[in-house]
Amino acid sequence: MSPGLVADGFAFSLLNGDILYGYAPDGMISHLGVGGILLEHPSAELEDFLRRHDLVMVDWCGMAVYGDQ
Repeated sequence: MSPGLVADGFAFSLLNGDILYGYAPDGMISHLGVGGILLEHPSAELEDFLRRHDLVMVDWCGMAVYGDQ
């Protein structure tokens, strides 16, 4: 493994400049981080996605939780 990489970690830059990053042991995402406008202004589509997949998104700095709790 290359220095600076996390085993089973990933990071992708989206076309709008946002970044998705996280940890996916055995190919299953267990932790997903979001950086950028997605977190500042979550869309109805994102909130629907969270509900449909039984996920929760936490904006620690903004003290907000999205999705079913």
